[in-house]
Amino acid sequence: MSEPMIKKSTYDIEIGERTVSLRLTVSSQLRLKNKFKQESIDTILEAASDPEKLLAVFHEALNFKDNENDGLSGEELYDLLVDNGTKGIDAFAKIVFGIANASGILSDKQTKQVENGIDRSYSAIFEHIEKGAADTAVIADSTEDSKNATFPEQ
Repeated sequence: MSEPMIKKSTYDIEIGERTVSLRLTVSSQLRLKNKFKQESIDTILEAASDPEKLLAVFHEALNFKDNENDGLSGEELYDLLVDNGTKGIDAFAKIVFGIANASGILSDKQTKQVENGIDRSYSAIFEHIEKGAADTAVIADSTEDSKNATFPEQ
């Protein structure tokens, strides 16, 4: 009698004609914890905005036992993603949270909650930046207007 085949849970990304499978095993989570001196969930939550942590998560997730990623590195994965249209912190956050979900770190509900929170946070940040740029333009316009203003002689 043969042993039952257990399908590994992975987060799969289609890049061109290639499928990249990602998974953080418990040993890879421990390596992340030791490398960054913090819980692996904290590293995952920070990875989208921290290139060193993002590449470390990618590296660990690419190298699980019996993977079929053909030795792809974290840096190569990042470049392939960008070259194939992945752009923005929010896009990389969704990938990292997908990896965490497939690896059992985040439940489906937690993944959705984190994604929604990140979407709201980034929206607020970029709205603030946009508003700040608009306010700066108004100030610049009013400063320029005051330079060119003529005042009646007294």
